[in-house]
Amino acid sequence: MNYKEFITDTIKEFKNNYHTYPTKYQVPLIENGTVIGRLRPIPTIFENDSEKDVYYQTKWRNLHKDSFLVEPFVATEERTLSWLKKIYFENHECIIFMIEDIDNKPIGHLAFENFVFDEFKCEYGRLIRGEISIYEKRNKINLIEIAQIAFLNWGFNFLKLKSVYGTQFTDNYPVTKLHAKCGFKKVNESSYLKQNKEIKISEVELKVEDFKFYNK
Repeated sequence: MNYKEFITDTIKEFKNNYHTYPTKYQVPLIENGTVIGRLRPIPTIFENDSEKDVYYQTKWRNLHKDSFLVEPFVATEERTLSWLKKIYFENHECIIFMIEDIDNKPIGHLAFENFVFDEFKCEYGRLIRGEISIYEKRNKINLIEIAQIAFLNWGFNFLKLKSVYGTQFTDNYPVTKLHAKCGFKKVNESSYLKQNKEIKISEVELKVEDFKFYNK
C-alpha cells in the first residue's frame, strides 16, 4: 500500500466506522497522566455524541465569521449540512476532529487536509475555539493547547507525517503563540484584500524534528 492509499483508507475508516467502534477512533487528551478529554472525528452518520455537530459548527462559524480567509457570511445549519454531505463526507483527504472535554462537552475543532503525499505532509487547520467548558474553568486548563499537541502527535505517529503547514492571520497573536509553543516556524508572509482592507497572512510549517512535544 502506498502512502496515498494509506491516508485515504484511514480517513475513510475513521469517518465511516466511528459509531461502530467509537473508542478505537478517538484520540485521548491526557494531562499529567489523567484523561481529560478526547478528539473524535466528525463522522458521516450523525447519531449519539455527534448529533449536534452541525449545530456547533454553524454556531462557531458565525461566532468567528471574520476569522477566515474568505469573505464573511452568515452560516446556517442547512448550509453547514450541505457542505458536509457534498464536500466533506466523500473527501478522504480531509478529516475534522471535534475537541471535547471529559464531560463530552464540545469546545472546538481542528483538521488535517490537503495532503502532499510525496512529501508526507498536509495542511493543519480549521482550528476553532468555540466554547470554554465548565471543566476547563474549574481545573484551569487550556484544552485547545492540549488538543493541538495530541493531534500533532497523532499525525506524526499514526499518520506518519513528516511535516504540517498552515496559514494564519499575522495579527492573530493567540494562535501565533499557540503554534510557536509547539515549534511552528513562519516560512512566508503575504497580504490580500478582504472587504477592501489589506490583510497580512503568515504561512507556517512544523517539521516532526522541530515538534517540541513529540512523543513516540
